[in-house]
Amino acid sequence: MMNDRSIEGEALDWVIRLGDPRFADWDALTAWLAVSSEHARVFNALQMAEAGALEYMAGNAEGMRPAAEPEQPVANDNPTVRRFWPVGLAAGIAALVALGVWFASARGDAGASWREYRTADGARREVRLADGTEVRMNGGTVLRVAPEGRSAQLVAGEAFFVVRHDAARPFTVTAGEATITDLGTRFDVTRAEGLVIVGVAEGSVAVESKGDQRAELVAGQGGEVSGAGIRQFEVAPGSVAGWTEGRLRYEDAPVEQVMADVRRATGLRLTPGPVAGRRFTGTIGIDGPPEALRARLELLLGAAEGEGAAN
Repeated sequence: MMNDRSIEGEALDWVIRLGDPRFADWDALTAWLAVSSEHARVFNALQMAEAGALEYMAGNAEGMRPAAEPEQPVANDNPTVRRFWPVGLAAGIAALVALGVWFASARGDAGASWREYRTADGARREVRLADGTEVRMNGGTVLRVAPEGRSAQLVAGEAFFVVRHDAARPFTVTAGEATITDLGTRFDVTRAEGLVIVGVAEGSVAVESKGDQRAELVAGQGGEVSGAGIRQFEVAPGSVAGWTEGRLRYEDAPVEQVMADVRRATGLRLTPGPVAGRRFTGTIGIDGPPEALRARLELLLGAAEGEGAAN
């Protein structure tokens, strides 16, 4: 078994190589990271330390950057995009930050290397990753993205993923009991209390539960992952992530689920009143003035305005 110092040396070599904008050896890097969790842990700690050093230098020692080097374009709202520095400078920085990697990795705080994004109820946000993958976050959502940009964790809420497919580096999303692996896809994931709902608009995904159940979903299919396993169902591809286009579509859905979706998308909080347990089929437009939306919802769902409703 390789000792820790050897792993550190190899991880440092990968970090230095990644500083070269011509780097293209992603397959070998992926294979190296897959050897053990220790490889990934040390590599992530080094990347985070290097990123911190680069950020500090960019903000406090701008004169160290060669004047002729143009500013690299940064993808929208993307924390993992790297500004490429000359290889020699990147190597020097990596060598310096290596001195502190064991402090960073010894903390055992795996989440420290992931970047977290949040949206409030009624707000939306789009995160564009370095590889071109787009993540559209609904309101009331907490999303964490790994430093390499090919895995994410949906802690709460809902997100729509438009994935730049790479068979050698599959994109994965974990949410509660579920792990979703991209097979060339546009898909939506909702994490609610006790379950995870996946809908596929295009392509296909593999869904696995912690109970070792597995299902492959294609466009027009959805899956619900809970303690009972994976339940598959049909869904109109055009209705997947309808919230991104101002509409929510349901077929025999619990009213409570509809109201939770409305709260995320609009910030409007409703209570089911005397119709708790009722089920709903239909389409709800969620654009327009809050008062008009509230009136439509009260008519459709038999719901009443709750405390904290959006005005």
